[in-house]
Amino acid sequence: MKRALTSLPSDLSPRLLQGVPLSICLSGCGQHWSAPSQYTDDFYATRRFCRRTEYFDVFLSHDWGTSRFLKLCSLAVMFNVRAASILSISVGITVGLLRAFGIIPDEKWTEVFPLAAFYSLLFFWQHLRELFLRPLVVFLDRLCIAQHDDKLKEQGILGLAGFLDRSNILAVLWSPRYFKRAWCTYELGTFLREPGKEKSVRIMPVKLAPTLIAFCVCWQVIGFAADTASEYFNESGPKEWLLVGGTLLFVIFCGAPVYMYIGMGLIRDIEALPENLNNFKIQEAECFCCANNHRNPCTGDELTCDRRLIFRTLKKWYGTPDDDTEAHLEFFNDFVRCRLSRTIRQTVGGYTLPLKQYLYIALGANAPNLADYISRIGAGPCPSGQGCAEVLASDADRVVWACRGLIGWTSVSLQMLFGIWVSIATWKMGVRLMRYCSRACLALTLPYLIFPWVLAVAWLPIRVTFDLTSCDSLLPVIPFLGLLTITLCLFSAGASPKMIAPDIAVNEMLKSKSLKPAWEAQDVQNVAHATTQDTF
Repeated sequence: MKRALTSLPSDLSPRLLQGVPLSICLSGCGQHWSAPSQYTDDFYATRRFCRRTEYFDVFLSHDWGTSRFLKLCSLAVMFNVRAASILSISVGITVGLLRAFGIIPDEKWTEVFPLAAFYSLLFFWQHLRELFLRPLVVFLDRLCIAQHDDKLKEQGILGLAGFLDRSNILAVLWSPRYFKRAWCTYELGTFLREPGKEKSVRIMPVKLAPTLIAFCVCWQVIGFAADTASEYFNESGPKEWLLVGGTLLFVIFCGAPVYMYIGMGLIRDIEALPENLNNFKIQEAECFCCANNHRNPCTGDELTCDRRLIFRTLKKWYGTPDDDTEAHLEFFNDFVRCRLSRTIRQTVGGYTLPLKQYLYIALGANAPNLADYISRIGAGPCPSGQGCAEVLASDADRVVWACRGLIGWTSVSLQMLFGIWVSIATWKMGVRLMRYCSRACLALTLPYLIFPWVLAVAWLPIRVTFDLTSCDSLLPVIPFLGLLTITLCLFSAGASPKMIAPDIAVNEMLKSKSLKPAWEAQDVQNVAHATTQDTF
């Protein structure tokens, strides 16, 4: 006789503990993230990549209704951008040295190598990593839970708490649907039921990563067109200027509105999050089983009610055995609205990514210019003997000249960071103006507020200082340091354009005397429970 399951277990059999390398989750253009109705991959073909493990580096939490390409871009930015930036800079330095020594032609087309390195590693770094480092072992339900055996599959699904307890990091691929799904909220709530786990949660809005990648592409196209115009300023004809001007106009008038439209959608989704959290009720969360009347839509077999199992598990953690009320569910609702809401706000409330990750994006995207800088340093100032070569008589003057070139390259990355900040601020303003104007109209007009600010604040002071000073002057360092200070201040916690503002009601709830002792008591209970019941 089959034993009835009364709650979700947190202790798992060792044979259920299967993990997969992160590279598998990123393979096939994100094929493993397709919606269940679109997923056609052979399970046995992917099962061979699973491996026994005691702990997981990352638990991947998501909802299946979100586009697989959004999830693919989000994981690439979260886990690959650092390596992509470092390698692209290394390739840029190498290409510059080869150009300087005449091993390869000293031409602009060679900058394609660091550019290719950046985008290749952005999506394929985890595959390369496995050649010389231990792969990141992650939990993805579709691949890590047995699909060929119904009994093992049920044990794995109902034992998600055990997988979460053995995970070092919880990576949340957030979309507006996330907190409407019972399992998603259960996963995040389970991971945070022990004190001190907030720092191990990484939340990435799925629309942010592709928006940043699109910004990189537009920035590089504009930079390439500007460099081409500068290089052929004196000798270009109408055809060259038509090409450069057409490229700029295409990016500004076609790419920028699309970029603005997606960005405003991202901010609108995020700004709706506080209300969703404040009104959260686990009793109203969606479940696949309840939506299909507890019948498998393909086979007609009866499905176990996930909602009841989740409720019983929450009662074990937050209630008492003899309590017949829904106090444990309301306690979990308060948990989501307060402590969980606080964690979400701390992560999504600002830029959702640490400053260093934005810095990796900016440096990696501008690595091609580094090759050109190094080749010019190797060639020396004005090799024709005109202009700068007559001024730079001493080695000290040549060092100053080289530093000016380094300032010029680094300032481009700072200008890109400043452009990202202005973009987010403009998205927010666009969402405010959507009360009076359509989103499409704002997408067509607001981009032209970004370019003047970037030109006036980030580009023009440095450019004018370079043009008005001699080759042996370090005066360009003044506007450079000014731009650096402004950018760091804008990205600091106090001055950044918060994606969502602090909610006064939630802050008051957190400070209330009636709720705070309950949390402290529950944290003690959780620690005791984890020590006695959930030790593996």
